[in-house]
Amino acid sequence: MRPRPHSLVTLLPVLGVAVWAMCAFVLPDASGDPVRALELGGGLLLGVWVFVATGILLRDARAGRALDRRAISSDLGGVLVRVLPAGGSHAFVLGALRPRIYVGDALLTHLDGDEVRAVIRHEDHHRRTRAPLRAAALQAWGVILGPVGPARNAVADRLAALEIEADRAALAAGSSASTLARALLKADRLGVGGTSFASVADQRITWLVGRDRSGADAWRPALPYEWLPAAAFLLFVVACHAGPLF
Repeated sequence: MRPRPHSLVTLLPVLGVAVWAMCAFVLPDASGDPVRALELGGGLLLGVWVFVATGILLRDARAGRALDRRAISSDLGGVLVRVLPAGGSHAFVLGALRPRIYVGDALLTHLDGDEVRAVIRHEDHHRRTRAPLRAAALQAWGVILGPVGPARNAVADRLAALEIEADRAALAAGSSASTLARALLKADRLGVGGTSFASVADQRITWLVGRDRSGADAWRPALPYEWLPAAAFLLFVVACHAGPLF
């Protein structure tokens, strides 16, 4: 049986009921104005998150413009990519609203045809799902909550999940797990977070090898932590201002 992915659609109703109950029955008995304090604190936290995420996206936009000046547009298997001369064995996606795939020319030399197709399928999933935007949101939470161990681990798990989601898309498009694993071993890591093809390579190879041997997909996607705090805060504000329903 295929795993059912977690989503905000199934999670938020439960969270909403819990928040409404707290606002309706718990906080009114507290001294002072805890609702206003929580709103101010949550609003400040989200403001910092938006500021940090925007900075990451602007940095990536500047990098994309610099790369575009020397990139060569190419069609690989029906997917438009930008090939980078002297770009090493890298493949990644940049751009929040209009993501673009960048591939180092050495990657096209070091990988065989099946491996190149697997990489492009992986990156094309990132492009179609706007993974750079989600990665920036996650990286911003990582910057803010880095000292908090559980939060840091949750962010790392979600970043890994983005890569495994793209691997699963490549498998569904016809690539094999062994081909993806070989491509990962040949690709260079950028050394930064985000949507580089070789990100979290060790975790992905372990998953790919296990899936290849067992033939089963036991992966469980991580919760969408990039949007969950913002959604929870909005629920809190709406629920607390709505007041008791009876």
